[in-house]
Amino acid sequence: MNQNDLQSREHDVQSGEQGVAAIWLVLMLGLFMGFAAMAVDLGQWYIARTQVQNATDAAALAGATLLPDNPAAAVAEAERVAVQHGYDVGDVDGSLAGGSQLAVHISTDVQNVFLPAIGFPESRAIGANAIAEYEGNVAMGSPDSQFGNDPERLGESDFIQDDLTLGITAPEAVKGNGDRFHPKICSSSSHSYCSSGLDNDEYREDGYFFTVNVEALSGEDLVIEVFDPAWVGLSGSDCMNGDWWSPSSENIDYTPYNEGNLGAPCGTFYSSSRGLPTPDEALWLTNLVAAGSYTESGESIPAGYYDTAQDRYFPGDNGDAAYWCVGDSLSGVYNTGSSLSRLETTYLVREPDNTPWNHLDNTVISSTGGTICEPARFPAWDFSSSSYDNRVMDLLSPPSGPWDEESGSGTEPDEGQWSVDYLDDVHTFAEYFRRWTPVCRIGAADLQVGEYLLQVRTNASAGDPVVADNTLSTQGSNKFSLRAGFDTPSGLDDRDDVKLSAAGRLPIFVNLEAANAEFFLARVLPTARERTLTIELFDIGESSGSGDYLQILPPDDASSPSVFSDCEFARDGGGTLNVSESTCRLNFSGSSSLNGRVVIIDIPIPDDYNCDETDEDGCWIRIFMDVNGAHDFTTWTAYISGDPVRLIE
Repeated sequence: MNQNDLQSREHDVQSGEQGVAAIWLVLMLGLFMGFAAMAVDLGQWYIARTQVQNATDAAALAGATLLPDNPAAAVAEAERVAVQHGYDVGDVDGSLAGGSQLAVHISTDVQNVFLPAIGFPESRAIGANAIAEYEGNVAMGSPDSQFGNDPERLGESDFIQDDLTLGITAPEAVKGNGDRFHPKICSSSSHSYCSSGLDNDEYREDGYFFTVNVEALSGEDLVIEVFDPAWVGLSGSDCMNGDWWSPSSENIDYTPYNEGNLGAPCGTFYSSSRGLPTPDEALWLTNLVAAGSYTESGESIPAGYYDTAQDRYFPGDNGDAAYWCVGDSLSGVYNTGSSLSRLETTYLVREPDNTPWNHLDNTVISSTGGTICEPARFPAWDFSSSSYDNRVMDLLSPPSGPWDEESGSGTEPDEGQWSVDYLDDVHTFAEYFRRWTPVCRIGAADLQVGEYLLQVRTNASAGDPVVADNTLSTQGSNKFSLRAGFDTPSGLDDRDDVKLSAAGRLPIFVNLEAANAEFFLARVLPTARERTLTIELFDIGESSGSGDYLQILPPDDASSPSVFSDCEFARDGGGTLNVSESTCRLNFSGSSSLNGRVVIIDIPIPDDYNCDETDEDGCWIRIFMDVNGAHDFTTWTAYISGDPVRLIE
């Protein structure tokens, strides 16, 4: 082969290689462009997936704050937040995943830019899921619409008395007597969260909150009532001893009534001048209106109003009569100087809102239309003052009036304090002493499904009962019971749609003789599995009997666990406790070390914990007390570890 032939062949080979290279270059360029196109569109998918997940998380968290009270509003709030993030309402699917859990799914279409050129669809569906849970204030103390003893229901087979009342003390009462959060001062710096200057570092000027949860409407007014709402300094927390109760005569002449002088034996108190009717006076009241209503000189009493007078105004602590005495007292007074006066108690009701973690931003309800609901401030009555002697039983010449801590004196009421007229604007002593008294009526037209708040405090002045007045110096301890329901001709009816409980902090007066009893402690749903329920019990050291103890028990409707185990106990400030961790039990031996101290109990909720959260009476953890008598003001708190609003999926 000559030189020319070789050069020609080399040229042909080079030309062929160049052609193949060109073809490969074209092929690879197309492949690279495809990868680049895919990378651009896949990047869009990733960005869209991140954005939709963030929006879904935000929507679920926002909506969950309205659970469990208002599922429809929870879904609507999730949709609103999704729209804020740029999605259409039709892209959002919200539903309940549990009583306090909200599941949200958001889907959207992402337009492909380059992928359709290589055979892919023009758009890609991108979606995200989230489940958020709201764990608000743990409901405490009651699965029903009533909280505390109800003496008017004694003997009813379907009503079990609680063996307790609620309570609140004055700002100048001492913390060590059982009220953890409302007194401003301490009697000892060794008590929990008390400074060396004897200030209560846990003082909460907003008082205590109780929730009235309306789950459905009935077309009737909602009424909230308080039993014995005012502080009355009559017989102390133990209601005195009833040994003297023996009417001197069963044949008293009740006819004399001479312009304010009932005549002997009805014109005087019993010897200690504490203000209760004597046995003869109580019997006189009963017979006064036994046959019909009583009216004289404008004073009135409905027929039958005092039929229970001999039990209702019994001063002792014997038998059924003990239930009528709720236990108001001067206990807890640190400085009993004359500059202090008796506490006045304010009850006000706030509307539901969408920030359940903040109670103070709920609007205070005021009277309008069919709603009669203004902050109710009840005066103090101290009958130990000589100015009240021999006058309370006088219907026409009333005492000088309830003690007023601002003026330091009494004010003359418009009518006798033992007369009763619900149609006037004067609230007499007889209308609320050891009686159920309405503090708020919400008209059916104004009523809404949701969680109303009843706020109770003793540090508000008459001028502005909504705001704390920390200049007030009052003393005493007021006890009361609560109930709520729809107003019907036969009385209050909760229709199983009204529930009342304490919001995270429960101030109570336990009133037990030598006995054992169970109390509803806290409602814990199955969503708390593998988390920790923390119970704090303040000033529970009044029991002195050997063998006395308390135990934390699972709900009645829980098949698992049968007993709480691995509980951890600690006393604030350290110290040794006598406990049985395997059965969640605290023994009261050496209980004086618990006075004025916080006992903290951490209860692991096991992964197989169950109860019926669809039943409002279900899921209630209980506290069992086996004591040799307990007459004790104590404050309980409960909370579950973790953020109140959290993503769980």
